[in-house]
Amino acid sequence: MWLISVSFFFLMIWTSLSKDPDEVITVKHGEHVTLQCWGFTDAPIELLEWSRPELTDYVWYYREQRSYEKYQHLSYKGRVKLRDPEMKNGDVSVILKEVTFSDAGRYECFVGTRRTRNKRSSISIRVEQTTKDTSGGGNTERENRDVGGNMEREKWRVGQIVAIVILVFVATTLILMIGVVVAVGVEQVPY
Repeated sequence: MWLISVSFFFLMIWTSLSKDPDEVITVKHGEHVTLQCWGFTDAPIELLEWSRPELTDYVWYYREQRSYEKYQHLSYKGRVKLRDPEMKNGDVSVILKEVTFSDAGRYECFVGTRRTRNKRSSISIRVEQTTKDTSGGGNTERENRDVGGNMEREKWRVGQIVAIVILVFVATTLILMIGVVVAVGVEQVPY
């Protein structure tokens, strides 16, 4: 019985680890990037908030059919716009122009309707710097991976591998124990 409990415990760990972390978009410094988010297609969008956990102001704020720049963080003013201003088919994605290193990190999208239906999603940006390397006589580009690395994704992969190994071990042990119980039970049955 304890083996079933342990198997169930590891199955729960596996389920929690198998959730994919935020999508990570890699972009070069100075480029534009689209942060994708989808709202509802069957109800008008009343509230749209694009935010970053570490900021008190918004990256983009929309309410009552208009955007509010006064709630927008200073570093995003003039650099963020809706990909589709009409938000057709629930597309509430935004375009972030001229990405800087300080833009690296996690972005959260919150969509609300009058029917008190809400959706949340998140996405992360990783920013790379491109420098010119002229030491070899030519202009070859060398990319330096810089800000917003994939540390969380690496932790997730290691955790998932550990969970798989443990799950396989527990499943194998369970199958062997069931086999032994069945074999012992067959030997004890009189003919």
